[in-house]
Amino acid sequence: MQGMTPSRLTFLAPAIVCLAVALVMGLQLTRQMREDLYWTPAADAPGLADARARAEVLVEGELFEELIEAGRVRVDGRPMGSDQVQVRFNNIDTVTRAQMIILAAATGAGVAMLIAAMLLPARERRRRVVDEDPPG
Repeated sequence: MQGMTPSRLTFLAPAIVCLAVALVMGLQLTRQMREDLYWTPAADAPGLADARARAEVLVEGELFEELIEAGRVRVDGRPMGSDQVQVRFNNIDTVTRAQMIILAAATGAGVAMLIAAMLLPARERRRRVVDEDPPG
C-alpha cells in the first residue's frame, strides 16, 4: 500500500494563513502612526548616567554629564543637576526589524506552500501515469 498523498488543502490552508499574517504585518508597517510611537515614553526616559550604555551626549567635545557635574551648565542662571536631564531613545529600528523578519518569514512560508500546492497535482498525475504503465 502506497503512502497517503497530501491534498492541495494541506498546503493551501496554511499558505492562506501565512499570507494573511504577512498582509496584516505589511499594513501595520506602512500605515501612518504617531510621530512619537517608537520613542521611549518621557516618564520612563533614563537619566544621563543610566543612558550612557546606549548614548553619550557631547557638547563641544565634552560629555554633557561631566559638564553638569562641574556646574558649567546653567538654566535661567542656576546650575543644572544631572537629575534634571533625561534621554529618550527612538526604538524604530529595533521594532521594525522584528516586524520585517516576521513579515519576510510569513511571506516566504506562504509562497512556498502555494508553490507546493500548485506542484502537487502534477506529482499526482505523474504517479498515476507511472502506475498505469504495464511492467515491461
